Amino acid sequence: MGITKAIPLSTSSAQSLPVSSQPTSFSPQPTPEEKADVVVDTNSLSSWKHFKQELAITSLRQRSVGNPDLIPLVKAACLLHSRTLSNTPSFHTADRCCAFLESHAMTKGEGPLLFDLLTVLIPSLPLLCAHLHDFGSHSVQLVTRLLALFVRVARSSDCDDCLRQQSLIALGAMCCPETQAMLWENKELVALVQETSEMRSDDLLARFAKFCFLGNCCKVVSVSEEGKDASEEAMTILNALASTLFEEDNKDVLDLRLSGLYLLAKRGGALERITLQSCGVDEGSQLKIHDCDAKWKALVKLCSV
Repeated sequence: MGITKAIPLSTSSAQSLPVSSQPTSFSPQPTPEEKADVVVDTNSLSSWKHFKQELAITSLRQRSVGNPDLIPLVKAACLLHSRTLSNTPSFHTADRCCAFLESHAMTKGEGPLLFDLLTVLIPSLPLLCAHLHDFGSHSVQLVTRLLALFVRVARSSDCDDCLRQQSLIALGAMCCPETQAMLWENKELVALVQETSEMRSDDLLARFAKFCFLGNCCKVVSVSEEGKDASEEAMTILNALASTLFEEDNKDVLDLRLSGLYLLAKRGGALERITLQSCGVDEGSQLKIHDCDAKWKALVKLCSV
């Protein structure tokens, strides 16, 4: 099995944006504030939902043939996958997978094996993070270890490219309200945001992982509000997502970038919207990839409020 197959690079075609129903009462003089509320679908940020976990488990089973040391790991991966499908957090099995990754992440030649394991583990991360405080110190410690592990791998030049990319996607999967404080208290993660924002690559998978991570950070980064400026990280991410936006030539990557920008503008205030306008987000600009037109128009409308 090729080690890059689990990262999806094709999603559904252009998504329609549901518009809320118009008011039933008749207003002969509608005010400018009465605008249809556009809800943007940001499911593209949850790329791990499309990981081919069954293929990864099959690959892990094949690797365990003649290697009895891997059998407990394969059993843990199968159980974790089953629990994730049933929406039940399994910290015990995730702990076993984490321990294996911690001890093998820097081992040369283990890239394909670890990639398969990450393909199974990553879809469970949002569920584990959502239940961060349900099991006391055990669950908190495990999520903390996973966070440290993925940051270390993503920043390491000794790891295979595919593992660094998977680690960025894993960190994106961990972005949720329950982990918000934990994420930004981690100085290594803050440094990774800056490094990832500056990363330039023509490799499609590297770009996909980059913008998946930064786009998901938009869910939890500190934005501007009344009496408070946006965090430095928020503006760094905004500029990275908006930079060369009109030159983007891949629909899936563009979808990630637009979703992240929309979340930042929606959560934030005037600072984010004015900055986006200065980056060219207005009605006079057009994207090359028209599958994303609806999402683009929603972003333009939001920035014009």
